Amino acid sequence: VKKLAEAGYVVAGFDRNDATVEGCAKLYVGDVTDYESLAAALADFAAAHGKLNCLVPNAGIIARNTLAAMPLKDIERMIAINVLGPILTCRAAIPHMAKGSAIVLTGSSSSEHPTPELVAYAASKAAVDGLTKALALELGPDVRVNAIAPRFTDTELYITAGVWNHERQDALLADRGGTYPLKRTGVARDHANAVAFLAS
Repeated sequence: VKKLAEAGYVVAGFDRNDATVEGCAKLYVGDVTDYESLAAALADFAAAHGKLNCLVPNAGIIARNTLAAMPLKDIERMIAINVLGPILTCRAAIPHMAKGSAIVLTGSSSSEHPTPELVAYAASKAAVDGLTKALALELGPDVRVNAIAPRFTDTELYITAGVWNHERQDALLADRGGTYPLKRTGVARDHANAVAFLAS
């Protein structure tokens, strides 16, 4: 949000929580699995600011567990947010996208390089890959559709889910440091820079 605002975009957010987000001109509160609330928010923003130049469907969750042990409700929630969420967000936004605009989705390298205990997550992100490729063909050349595909990232989402911590980062770099040119794993600003580039 902050990176796009600094680039001159008027940024609106859509979140379950009514929280202050730096750089966000307006925050709509709702659930990304609720199409009607998504459509209403996008229509309201477009009415106030005109056609959208960029859409970033970034809602997502992650949980670490074996597939056999993962509660069914957690699997269903992950698929709803990580797969249905971006599909519905894109569908609601399409009528409001400007010619020459961009959609930047958030995938994951887990779709092609999965790890144990992240089976449902990897499957959900593989769906985002398919969405990105098919929608790019459907909307191009008027609207560009791309996705970023982060790997292990030092963010609150990963840490809270038990997927990542600094001890794991140190162990990973000790084991595979030669494959990380920057000698560190990803941080949020890396994602923000990539999104801003693809939106430009």
